[in-house]
Amino acid sequence: MTPERRREIASMGGKAAQANGKGHRFTSEQAREAGRKGGKAGHRKGTAHQFTSEEAKEAQRKRSQPDTFRCRYCGLNQPIELKDNDMDDLCIPCVNEMDRI
Repeated sequence: MTPERRREIASMGGKAAQANGKGHRFTSEQAREAGRKGGKAGHRKGTAHQFTSEEAKEAQRKRSQPDTFRCRYCGLNQPIELKDNDMDDLCIPCVNEMDRI
């Protein structure tokens, strides 16, 4: 059996397990470790993505501008779109809740 056919069969099995709810669920730590191993393997084989200077600048810009914040009232990480600009570190639903009280 060719490696491609084996990969295809394994892929079908993984998809079926996920569809049945019996597939493996990675923790964030497991996912981080898998990504690290994959990155190392790519560099070893010479197949890792080589960033252009524009891609690197864009990645840095995204890292410097978080898309979530922690609301100091409810303690949840909220999308930045829900941040009330008048009330520092409060999400709009919490501000609305305080207005009703």
